[in-house]
This record gives sequence, structure tokens and C-alpha cells, in this order.
Amino acid sequence: MNLPNIGIALGGGGARGAAHIGVLQVLQEENIEIDIISGVSAGSVIGAMYAHKKDPAWIESRLRKALDKYPFRNKYGKYFRSSSSKKSFFLKTSGFIFNHIFNTLKLHKNSIIKKKHLEDVISFLVPSRTFQELKIPIKIGASDLNSGETVVYEDGDLITAIVQSCSIPGIIEPTIKGEKILVDGGVTSPIPVSMIKEDCMFTIAVDISQSQFSNLEKINMLELKGRADLITSNELKLNLSKKANFVIRPNTLGLHWSSFHKFESLILEGKNVTNSSIINLKNLLPKKINNYSGKE
Repeated sequence: MNLPNIGIALGGGGARGAAHIGVLQVLQEENIEIDIISGVSAGSVIGAMYAHKKDPAWIESRLRKALDKYPFRNKYGKYFRSSSSKKSFFLKTSGFIFNHIFNTLKLHKNSIIKKKHLEDVISFLVPSRTFQELKIPIKIGASDLNSGETVVYEDGDLITAIVQSCSIPGIIEPTIKGEKILVDGGVTSPIPVSMIKEDCMFTIAVDISQSQFSNLEKINMLELKGRADLITSNELKLNLSKKANFVIRPNTLGLHWSSFHKFESLILEGKNVTNSSIINLKNLLPKKINNYSGKE
């Protein structure tokens, strides 16, 4: 059963974006055809890969190769995740040193990771270089920190658009373009349903928020600010997802955006939640499309 005019909005979440792969794999197995995609941050990467090949198995394989080829998950990931009492003395010490350096530099630099490093990874993951080369259309969002607005890309340079959409503020170098300071699309539109709402009859939103919280181990300024921002972001995502006709929320296991070592588990969670909701989705799809077509 091929159903026309279905759009999917893939939210941001760093490493948690692996859950998108599991979702897409089940949708393909169930012959649910995606006609247009919107994506921000991790969702822009997975979305562009799908639009290039329309093959979730290829996406999974390509990402596995990237994790081996670009060891960013080992180089940076451990520093961005919350501290744990179970860490060895060495890791605690190295984390303390990193935090000290980070706090010293953050007043003088705009990022930790140069944009070129991210561009290299994206160029490996997405063979298409322009939107026009893709098999299905995609809209990619970046955030302008000066205006507070979402900048939407749908033609031209694909790699540049994805890089901007994935540039986590303060972590990855922003793009300065005239008066615009362009960063991660998840800042202004963490679940980009509105980007495609008028372009399709039925929208599916995939929310990969860090929805599980453990008790704060340290009650300090950074931990308090981080948790407060996370709760605010989740509330925004909840409201944005209500604009979709159907929402898929994988269990992201409370994982931080830098938890690339949980790649396998996140794909499985994406599969599990989609399988568990596929009957509801299939029952809803024909009714919604018939309504849009003027049928009873």
C-alpha cells in the first residue's frame, strides 16, 4: 500500500538521531512512502541521507563506517556528557582539566570544534552535493541567533545547509553570513513540522528528545542551567509536535546528545516504538488523506 503525500519531520538530538534510522526502517518495511522531509540538526543528516538513497539500511551502514572513520565520539563525547561517580580517577581528573580549559577559553572563542571537521563528516555521509540531486525533497532548518528566526533551505548547496543545521552553539563553529549568525536548527525549530505542514497531506513527527531525567548528582550552576534549558526545550518540542498528524517518540534512554557509543540501542528503540504504533498509524493515514481529498 503506497500512500501519497506523506511528510516526515525529523527532530534534532545529536547521537539520538540514530533512532530516526529505526523509524525509517520500519516505515519502509510497512510500505509507507515518504514524499517530503524536513530536518534539523541530526534530523537534517538522516533526512538528507534518506532523500539521497531512500534506503535506511544504507544509512545505518554508512553511519557505522563514519563512526569508525571519524573517531569524534571518543575524542569529544566523553567531555560533554554529565559527570558520574562511577568514573575512574583518571577520567574525573581529565574531565576537570577539560572543564577548566573550557571555562578559560569560552570568553574568547565562539566554539570548540571547527566547522571544517563537521563538514568533512557530513560530506562523507551525504554523497549528494545539492538539493536538486536528491530523490525526494527535503527542507533543512538553521537558526539565526541575531533574529531568533529559522532559516529554511530547500535548494542549492546541501552540505552547507546541513553543516549550519548541525552547528551546536558554543560547541561547533557558527556560520557568519552578513548579519546572520547561523547555528543548530534545533534552537528555533527542534521538531520542524511547520516547514512541511503546507506541502503534504499528512505529517509524521519524530521526537528524539532526552525525555528521561536522572537526579542531578551535582547541584552547581552548570548542572542547574543545563537541566533548566533541557526542560524548556522539551516543552517547546511537545508543543511543536502537536502540529503533526502523528507523532513517534522513541525511547532515547535519557541519553545525552554526545552518546554515539549507544548507536545500536537507539536504532533498536526507533524500531520498537514504530512497530508498536504502526497499526494506529496505518489506520489513521487513509482517513486523513481521504479527508484532505474531500472524500467521506
